Parts: sequence; structure tokens; C-alpha cells
Amino acid sequence: MAEPIEKTDEAFKALLQDTELLRKLVQQGVDSGPPQELDFVEFIREARARHAKGTSGQ
Repeated sequence: MAEPIEKTDEAFKALLQDTELLRKLVQQGVDSGPPQELDFVEFIREARARHAKGTSGQ
């Protein structure tokens, strides 16, 4: 009987960690300022160029 409780506790703790990560990521988005327009075609072009060079751009 203790095993299902332990699994539930582990799942709950994992959910809390995921929730905290999501909160941090949302806050990063808010802190980064207002949204800016994105030229998606240019974005893809640059990503492909980085990929061809073997860099991630980070």
C-alpha cells in the first residue's frame, strides 16, 4: 500500500518542479519586454545558415 503513495508523491513533486520551471520561463518572457515582430522567413533562413555551419547560435 505504501508503494502507490510513494509513486503519487514522486509524481506530485515532479509536477511541482515543472510548475516552478514554467513560472520562471514565463517571468523571463515578461522581463524581456514587449513583444517584437518576427520575420519568420528570415528567422528560418538564419537558423538554416547556423545549422549549415554547425552552430546553435547560443
